[in-house]
Amino acid sequence: MRLCCVVFAAPKKTGRNEGNHWQRPASEVSDRTHSPPTKGHFTLSSAGVLLILSAILEGLSMTSAVPLSGELRGDAAAIGYQMLFMVVFLLMGIGLWSAKWWGYRAVLLGTGVYVLDRVTYLISLMMRPDQPQSRPRPSPINNYSTP
Repeated sequence: MRLCCVVFAAPKKTGRNEGNHWQRPASEVSDRTHSPPTKGHFTLSSAGVLLILSAILEGLSMTSAVPLSGELRGDAAAIGYQMLFMVVFLLMGIGLWSAKWWGYRAVLLGTGVYVLDRVTYLISLMMRPDQPQSRPRPSPINNYSTP
């Protein structure tokens, strides 16, 4: 098999200074040469690994209570919440680790989901009825009576 590959894929050099030998196919030459990693490769790869670890931790805390609609919930909604974030973190981690074209979009999607979650959490905290209402501020003018 190797002989067939050499005979049919490798042209023979017959130039004046090249001698009479076979030239390797371009595919074999390019496989052996590796380009140096691009700038930021380590940063993106390590971020991908940490996001994959976050997905694993989300999976381990599947039955933990989560804040939804102003309350801590531990039922099927909590499992769905944990599954959503586990999938989002896993998608972002694999996209960054493998440096695929969809990795950037996965990070944007994950950021959007996380920001939406935090905003709804903050709104639910502000709308809770058991929070003490703010008292009116006293007037800055002195209320002392003058003689």
